[in-house]
Amino acid sequence: MLPKQKEIEIPLLQVLVELGGEGKPEQIYPRVTERFPSLSKEDLQKTLKKGQIFWINRIQWARQDLVTLEQIDNSKRGIWRITEKGRERLNIEKPSLPILSKVSKPRQRRVRDKDTNEEITSNAALFTYYSQEENRFTNGLLSILNLSRIESPRFVTDLFNDTLSLNISRKPLNFKVLRDISEQLDDGKPDGEISNENLCLLFETKVRSGSLNKDQIRGHLKKLRQKKSRMKRLILLTPDDSVSSYIRQLTQQHRPYVVHLEWRRIFDFLETYTLTNSSLLAEIIKQFLDQIHSRIFTQDIAAVIVKVNFIEKSGVNPETYLEEMRRGKWDDWHTPRQYKQLDGNGRKLILYDSKKKALTMEVEIKQVKKTRSEEPYPWSNKFVPNTIRIYRNPVRVEEIHKLEGFENFGRQRGACRNVTREQYNKLSSFGNKDTRSKRN
Repeated sequence: MLPKQKEIEIPLLQVLVELGGEGKPEQIYPRVTERFPSLSKEDLQKTLKKGQIFWINRIQWARQDLVTLEQIDNSKRGIWRITEKGRERLNIEKPSLPILSKVSKPRQRRVRDKDTNEEITSNAALFTYYSQEENRFTNGLLSILNLSRIESPRFVTDLFNDTLSLNISRKPLNFKVLRDISEQLDDGKPDGEISNENLCLLFETKVRSGSLNKDQIRGHLKKLRQKKSRMKRLILLTPDDSVSSYIRQLTQQHRPYVVHLEWRRIFDFLETYTLTNSSLLAEIIKQFLDQIHSRIFTQDIAAVIVKVNFIEKSGVNPETYLEEMRRGKWDDWHTPRQYKQLDGNGRKLILYDSKKKALTMEVEIKQVKKTRSEEPYPWSNKFVPNTIRIYRNPVRVEEIHKLEGFENFGRQRGACRNVTREQYNKLSSFGNKDTRSKRN
């Protein structure tokens, strides 16, 4: 018997997540079908009067129901894309990463390390469900690191050496995620822990930039200092730029115990492994990479584009403002409205020059506050010193239009736009930014 349309909805949303958030029907149909092993050959061959396969028709109707519920976006022809409402439903009804749902029962498997011949306990209880997205991503990463010791004993040491220049002992490691960490502090538990007799790495994970909590960090450091391990580190695993003033202030204050690790560096290391290996571990990693891409890189806000208004009240001269920026004559930028997402959290303000029809510069914002300046520019966006970057090659609007979601950029009256982490990386490569101001 064919599944009901309602029974197809959750598997369909899960498949879209596995595909990175969106997919074409020809990619989706076979993946959804795989989730219903009870379907017989006859079920899959049954057709409607007009010749369409009945099962495919049922998937299409399930998709239409999800469109009505605003859980799938069908605005782009030939593409099915999961929406935020769709992701929220998955979190409620089955809050798990697809790669983790493949392990049905917690169990322990004892194997031998290929090099040291020491016994390893591979604890499949790491593959568990969490309601908080940060916990699920920590769980996914630590699960992969734990499994890697069976297939690639150097995997864990190589990862931390490549991403953080940490030389980790190859002695057997213990991996703990949130529910396995027994200590409870006033400021909460860390999201994960990797340890042995000489090492303790605690993880505080975020999937949105600018969201670290100083009280949480202090609480985790209190726990860390109680450890007798020779090497002790609190790893802030976030999408933020490691060289931003926002992150440097957090790490320098507690050096060397607090270090920052970008999700981009984790992604690059894992992706490199999948390109040089064809194994079960590599396949699991690929699914985890899809999650990082769809939930972090394509959703986290890295910058805001603001249009430069060359009118008398703005005080901006189209012929001289960039040179003035180079000379350090500007220390803030006034805007007609408040951009809360820029307020001291490492994000960038990018200027769009309407006369050049191009992005010309960017700067990290230290503080956003309302001033007594007359309308229409009462909001001051204070620059972080020494963070002005003038684009060597202004990013022309034709290049901007190549980015997904920016096809109509500059054609509307206002050009203010949020820029995701992935979009920012592409725009940065277009601009080749490297010119700094002298005194900013």
